[in-house]
Amino acid sequence: MSFWIKICSLIVLLFSISSCADYKPVIDFRGSEKKGADLERYDDDLSSCKKLAEQTVPNAQHKIEKTLLLPEETERGLIVKRCLIGRGWSVVR
Repeated sequence: MSFWIKICSLIVLLFSISSCADYKPVIDFRGSEKKGADLERYDDDLSSCKKLAEQTVPNAQHKIEKTLLLPEETERGLIVKRCLIGRGWSVVR
């Protein structure tokens, strides 16, 4: 294989691996605590928000978005972020 084909293959591989990552928001726990969020409920809130996003956005649309966008920029990622903010969490990214 030529050098450029190897480089292009590597770029495509890295892009596809990164696009498969699930959105994991970055939370400012100290800021969330000041807003009144219950720190012990974070995992429950996160899983509830992810389930809500899965019910809202069809799988076909999500798969297309995952290949074109970063995980936090997909419609599901935005729904999870808005849901967590609505539950009092301070979402950084």
